[in-house]
Amino acid sequence: MSNKLTLEYQNNPKAFIQDNDNLKKIANLTGSNIDDIKVVLPANTYLNLDEQLELLQGKFLDDIKKMAFEYIIKAINK
Repeated sequence: MSNKLTLEYQNNPKAFIQDNDNLKKIANLTGSNIDDIKVVLPANTYLNLDEQLELLQGKFLDDIKKMAFEYIIKAINK
């Protein structure tokens, strides 16, 4: 979801889920069924753009780099 939609959802999840335009946008992006989205959406946590950047620039990024490096080493040593 875009940062605008994420903030909209975080500010009022119930209203967001009741808005079919929002659900259609998600369905078009994901190929999911709107009825499924209504169930799954409240069960997930959605980070806003600042939170995403913080996560992706910190330890999470370091872990991804480490895992990729280990994968490459294993592939070379086969």
